[in-house]
Amino acid sequence: EPPPFDWLLEHWLSWHPTLLAGRGGIGKSLLIQQLGTQLACGLPTWCAAVASVQVLYWACEDDHDQLWRRQAKICAHLQVGMSALGNFRVDARHGFENTLLSTEFGRPMWTGQIELLREQVNDLKTDILILDNLGHTFGANENVRHDVTMFVNGICGACGRATPIMLGHPSRGAGSEFSGSSAWENAVRMRWWFSDRLPDDKDNDPEADRDDSIRYLSKRKTNY
Repeated sequence: EPPPFDWLLEHWLSWHPTLLAGRGGIGKSLLIQQLGTQLACGLPTWCAAVASVQVLYWACEDDHDQLWRRQAKICAHLQVGMSALGNFRVDARHGFENTLLSTEFGRPMWTGQIELLREQVNDLKTDILILDNLGHTFGANENVRHDVTMFVNGICGACGRATPIMLGHPSRGAGSEFSGSSAWENAVRMRWWFSDRLPDDKDNDPEADRDDSIRYLSKRKTNY
């Protein structure tokens, strides 16, 4: 008999690539830093608590002190001390070269940074790798199906058993929930959408009366 399906978060996060998308400024980085903290500390999320795992967060957009300030507030909210974060490694990569896949003469090519990432994942025995975000790490053509599929598959190969969670943005088109080829939807096994409105809300009036303190996390695609 095959083994039962292994969930990290019941029906939300498995050992397979996940895409978290949402417009800029909606709070994806804050959400993922809090989720990484909870998973590393074995705390409940929107699902029941699971055993703590090793989490590596490649934070390409925010500097060290901003991540520190954010972490202090997350820890205060969760009522855990900084000393409890031994399983949560945050690499503040603002200002560094973070491109993992680029193009050379029109062909997608892995950069030397993929080896740096592979070494970190292996050395830290990483279970969950968070890449924040695709605008920094993916340097090929987001509209080419092969480039996108190669990137997602290659990240999985570099991570070994670790599951990658990749953060991305939507295109500027109305109703868009991710940018580029449909391969972003097809190559990942789970896609989350983070917004200030429900995903099927057709009211696109920017002046509509909305509670700015409310966010919706929606599971928009799942293979399992």
